[in-house]
Amino acid sequence: MRSMNFAGLPLLRVVPRIGVGRLGRVVFALATIAALTETILLFRPDLLRPTDLGSDTSNYFAASQRLLGGHPLFELEPGDRPAPADYPPAWTVPILSPPTLAVLFAPLAILPGPFGMLLWWAACFAAAAGFSVWMATRGPPSALWLALPFVVLSAVTAWSGNVNALLLGMAVLIWVWSENRQPDRRMPVAVGVVVAVGAALKIGPIVFVPWLLGRGRIAALAAFLVTAAGITAATLVTAGPGAIQTYLAVSSNSAQFPTLLSPVGIARLLGMPPTVAAMTPAVMVAASGVLSLLRRQSPRLTFAVAAAVSVLASPIVRFETFAQLMMCFIPWAALGKPAAQFMPARKAIPAAMGAAALIALAGSIAAGGIKHSTVSIANNTNETRIVRFQVTAQFATFGFSLGPGQQGTAWRDLWGTVIQPVLIFDGSCRLLGEASIPAEGGTIALNEMPEVSAAASSGRLLGYDPACAARAPT
Repeated sequence: MRSMNFAGLPLLRVVPRIGVGRLGRVVFALATIAALTETILLFRPDLLRPTDLGSDTSNYFAASQRLLGGHPLFELEPGDRPAPADYPPAWTVPILSPPTLAVLFAPLAILPGPFGMLLWWAACFAAAAGFSVWMATRGPPSALWLALPFVVLSAVTAWSGNVNALLLGMAVLIWVWSENRQPDRRMPVAVGVVVAVGAALKIGPIVFVPWLLGRGRIAALAAFLVTAAGITAATLVTAGPGAIQTYLAVSSNSAQFPTLLSPVGIARLLGMPPTVAAMTPAVMVAASGVLSLLRRQSPRLTFAVAAAVSVLASPIVRFETFAQLMMCFIPWAALGKPAAQFMPARKAIPAAMGAAALIALAGSIAAGGIKHSTVSIANNTNETRIVRFQVTAQFATFGFSLGPGQQGTAWRDLWGTVIQPVLIFDGSCRLLGEASIPAEGGTIALNEMPEVSAAASSGRLLGYDPACAARAPT
């Protein structure tokens, strides 16, 4: 029996010619492009509409609008931009991010129309694209092959407008600028500013502070303290100390309802008491800090550990969260030399980021990402009715309660469209049915059978109500 000569296969003959390293770059680049395309065309086309009510971008924008309008940051008042605030018993607030995020987003919220949301979303996509180009052009083959499983997950992050996309790029800057061997006094200051801004957007990057201390980056630490103090002061002035207290209370409460993939959830599955399991994120952060101080001569290892802890030390860890673990490969990717022959990596990355932002914006506009909507509700029955609105790929909802004969406007002429279906409950939270409503909104007439007519703003603005949120399907 003749043995098969696998080395003679056309695909395998290509490997020695182009080399394993170049093949890894090609495969990584193609996998990234395929994942981004497949995600937006097949799995999550809604991500091309960043202004949709309840999207991450919309929620950040809504929080800054409440901040600028003098409204409570962690409550929804009549007329506020809708946000999925209700997921009892875990939380009943419109945003889980620290109040400092709303402060940093505020300059974008001042821009007219949907431009603030679109710019944020495009910047997040550009940051994710820049990270992928940096990895593909700088990473050694081993890092690229190991990072491949995370590419598919990172595609959702790239399109979502979530702060995680920005944190990928920030992690690169922290490592490259901190370990830069060129004498430049601006680099340490820039590192401290990036860490402070990252921690203000999402608390996780705070774990890089002990790492900077272990590396002896005193100037970076000073810049971090100054920047963090400035952001905190701005938050206290605009949002008030109550916002920070509420955020801490919300974080503490959500820790009592961890996801199964989080260290808290895993600890509970292993039989730890809830009070002990809730301490696992703090233990991880402390262990990372101690390692950074004890292993000062192993910066790549300690950076990778700090990056992993910044992602996983939380009671809320979802499947797509693991895409952020690509940050762990940054120190080794930085060892490689630029591989792009047609253009130096220093030019390729900004060019790729700019092109990605323009392509994303064009796709969003083509997909109807800048439409607006108005929704009114009229309860024509003799009983109380609760109407709840769902959000794509999220558990939380938002809703309104109307007494017999009551009518009003849920929201009026806002950028963003409605996510279907709309759920209708009676006063005892028994699900009566669903209503199909156009993306641009309309008037929901609650009769024996719900009816939807063309959008019309009628009556007073309705107040948000968490009633029946626990009965909404998840």
